Amino acid sequence: MQLKENFQLCFATVTGQGLLFKNKIFTNKTMVKYGWFEKAGKNGSWEIPVLYCPIDSVHIYLFDIETCEVATAITPIVTYPAPLIHAYHDAISNLKIHLKHNKSTNKRHPTY
Repeated sequence: MQLKENFQLCFATVTGQGLLFKNKIFTNKTMVKYGWFEKAGKNGSWEIPVLYCPIDSVHIYLFDIETCEVATAITPIVTYPAPLIHAYHDAISNLKIHLKHNKSTNKRHPTY
């Protein structure tokens, strides 16, 4: 359904991870306050109507008879593969060794 100002009426799904809409997760303080995500995790997901504007992919609007609230997209937690994490830690360790070595070398041979 097309609304004024290019807003569209659609459905989003309340899940245990958050409010799922167009492959993004949204949340707001009301959803957290009333435990929507915990309820969806225990009892299963459900759909709610939302308004959104295609040029604003960060916000959607939840409404009822008396109020309208904004929900904001959140960044999901990214899981990095173990080899990448090990490589990162190795690089940091090597950098620390290099800096420590340079610091001790500079103490023995000060530059004036």
